[in-house]
Amino acid sequence: MAQIRTTSPGQLTKYVAPLIGEIEISMMNQQGIIWNGQRVVIAKTQQNQETLKQFQKLATNRATEKDSYALVLTTNSNKTITMGSFEKPKTGAVGNRGDMAEGIIGAAIAARFINKNKDITPALLKKFLTKLTPKKAPNGKGLVCDITMPSPNANSNVTDDCRFYLSLADVNMTGLLDKKNWPTLEDLFMSGVKYANGNTVKAWSKLLYENNQHNKIEVLSDGLGNQTGTKVDVSVMVDGQKTNINVSLKAGDVKQFGQVGGSEFEKQVTLWDTLAKINVKSLETKYNRLVSEKKVPEAVYMTYEFAAKQINAMLKAPTSKKKFLSDLGSGIEYFATLREENVTLVQMNNSTAKIYNFKGVADAIAPLDLECIIKDSAGKPKMILQDKKKRSLLEVRVKAENKPNGGIYIRNYVEKGALMGDLIALYA
Repeated sequence: MAQIRTTSPGQLTKYVAPLIGEIEISMMNQQGIIWNGQRVVIAKTQQNQETLKQFQKLATNRATEKDSYALVLTTNSNKTITMGSFEKPKTGAVGNRGDMAEGIIGAAIAARFINKNKDITPALLKKFLTKLTPKKAPNGKGLVCDITMPSPNANSNVTDDCRFYLSLADVNMTGLLDKKNWPTLEDLFMSGVKYANGNTVKAWSKLLYENNQHNKIEVLSDGLGNQTGTKVDVSVMVDGQKTNINVSLKAGDVKQFGQVGGSEFEKQVTLWDTLAKINVKSLETKYNRLVSEKKVPEAVYMTYEFAAKQINAMLKAPTSKKKFLSDLGSGIEYFATLREENVTLVQMNNSTAKIYNFKGVADAIAPLDLECIIKDSAGKPKMILQDKKKRSLLEVRVKAENKPNGGIYIRNYVEKGALMGDLIALYA
């Protein structure tokens, strides 16, 4: 079999998910995997897990895919092996972990409502998944599962109906429901269960279990629906009315919760005005001149540095500081929720479920003593808002992509720092 490093340029992406899946199975179940013609067992370590994340990042970008081959994993016998020497895996329906996580947390919530008066387990969640039968979506794009099950109440004469609706792309639905993939999803099963057994879902379960009336509960995980007009990935309705269970989901150690894409100057205006009412319009002429000279990174760097100077100036005076932090809190909430009611960001990572409530972020950051710095990240700017102990509250960074027809496309990522988690997040 050919090794990964022999893959033609631009073709590595199709091998990334199945290879990571095989390695994760080796780590979790201590099973052998073929490397360089021999069978090895990959050690289950934090470093190896970080290496896989780095491999996924580098290998899915044509400009850095060759760099991914040199990344090193450690075996149980303390042997170091390079990613490029693994054999090419069979490609097939493995699926995207982030998309499959939407199905997992939705199914976990539905399973909790079906079993209202007791916590669920990963085993019960998996049993529920086996009841799902996917069908082609009405528009022919993707697959849907739509199941309604009885949900007993405290009064044995009253039974609720619990509907679970899930839509995903074919590869993600097939990957989620394929038991062979479940060992690689074990951490997501645990995270989903922890959220479903947490305070918000538990409170609704208790209310509907004890209210002595028939209710129609709907858990909606519409991965194929509107992805641009909402931040909500999974929602719950009771008798046709929205509840406060509206999940914006992140699977893995994902910091990003907002972005503004595009190289046009108007995009920089939108980014900084939305984030904290920062005015960068005076830079328009110079920005456009740099772009016309094909110096897009320099133009963006200039804008970031200008914004940082404005921020630091506002942070020096009590009046302007108060307004800036208020505007910043409003901007953070907008990027995280798009102003939708009762949206919480749930981060499923390392078998945990961390819940961010952005509604209170303005009050949480009001007492902070912050400073703004700019760091160079491979020629691109990263703006960091941090406290005096160097704990990051918020980061805004640039990702530059080459356009197929030439030129550069800019994405401005808005990301939460560790300090934000300390201020507004709780573990389920």
